[in-house]
Amino acid sequence: MQHDGAMGQYQRDRRAVIEGVLDGVNAEIAAAVRGTGGLRKQQRRLEQLNDEYERLQKVATLDPDGRYRRRFKGGGNCTFDGRVLQPGEVVDLSANQVLHWADMFEVVS
Repeated sequence: MQHDGAMGQYQRDRRAVIEGVLDGVNAEIAAAVRGTGGLRKQQRRLEQLNDEYERLQKVATLDPDGRYRRRFKGGGNCTFDGRVLQPGEVVDLSANQVLHWADMFEVVS
């Protein structure tokens, strides 16, 4: 997967910049992380991009008219079909519900 390869390269380049070994490091990455706060800023941006990537992966695999079996993980109150769900309960969610409640449900395998 292209995303995984890019993440691996980023981690190798980041480690090289931190350790001061710049031979073989992507020149753009080395330039981006030099200076005060560069690594922290880049790490925050990378986390944002990863979150967006995960959200888009979910969207790409959803059929808007489909139903998706998900297990409630807990972490808050969730009312579904007029009742409060308990952790571990399995329900069928719409694509919209899967996207909005992704942090409270997990895929049933």
